[in-house]
Order: sequence, then C-alpha cells, then structure tokens
Amino acid sequence: MKKVLLALVAAVVFAGVSFATTPIQLFLWDKIAIPADNAVAGIELGIGSNLSSVTGLQWNLIWAKTNDAPIAWQIGLLGQVTGNFTGLQGAFVTYNTGSVTGLQGAAVNYGGDFTGLHFGFLNYNKTLTGIAFGFINYAESAGDFAIQIGLINYIGNSSIKVLNGWFPFINAKI
Repeated sequence: MKKVLLALVAAVVFAGVSFATTPIQLFLWDKIAIPADNAVAGIELGIGSNLSSVTGLQWNLIWAKTNDAPIAWQIGLLGQVTGNFTGLQGAFVTYNTGSVTGLQGAAVNYGGDFTGLHFGFLNYNKTLTGIAFGFINYAESAGDFAIQIGLINYIGNSSIKVLNGWFPFINAKI
C-alpha cells in the first residue's frame, strides 16, 4: 500500500513538470538556448542565462538572471532577479532589484526588498524583513521584524536607538 501511495504522490508531483512548456532547457549564453523559450518550468542548466520566468531549478556556471520566479532554486557566480523571486538563491554575488523571499547565500548580497534569511560577507537591502548574518549588514529600513548579526550593522529605522542606527554585533527592528 505504501508503494502505491508513493507512486501516486510522485505522479501528481511530476505531472506539472511533464506538461510544462519547457521542462528542460540548456543555455549557452543570454538568449542562446535549446529550446529557445523565455520561460522554464522545470530545469534550466547553462553557462549564462536571461529568462523572463523560472519555476524550478536555474543552475548556471557564471550568470543566472530571471525576472520572475514563483518558486525556484537559482545558482551561479552571479544571481540576478529583476522582479519577484521565492526560493533559494546561492551565488558569489546576488544582485536583486526586485523582491526576494526565501534563503540567500553569497559573499555579497545586494538587493531591494528581502524577506527571509540571508548569509554573506556584505548584505545590503533597501528593506529587510527577517534575519541577516554577515560581516557587514546594511538595511535602509526594516519591515515588522529584522535582526542583523555581524561586526557592523545598520538599520535605518532600528529599534536600538544608539549611534544613529549603527550597532556592532547585533541590531534589530522588532
């Protein structure tokens, strides 16, 4: 019975990927891909890619860029999001002008609105909601809840009113 239930669950989970417009895509660079589609619901592998939408895995050796990713795992030396992203993002540098929700890890995290947990040597956000671990953490403002843990921390609207929002080791907006 357990095997039948497991097979049924697997069939339901993978049915969406099997009927997707582009379940697997191989990218060389920017818009050079097989198949040449601008949206992927499944797996995208390559050297460098620029997609309008990704649902699934976006793994690139050098550059991974997407506008929107309802749920994705993005990996590359440079990870870039211009719209909304939900999921995991790992890179040497993340550069996001849109909104990111999830887990982010990079040497340098630069972004607009971030909600979740991120790790990095340098974390910069326009708006932070969640937890940031890094050597230097900088947020222009924070949402309802934000904690920064690092050597140098700044939150524009920090709950800790010492040194104009700058605070060593830990800073918070609660």
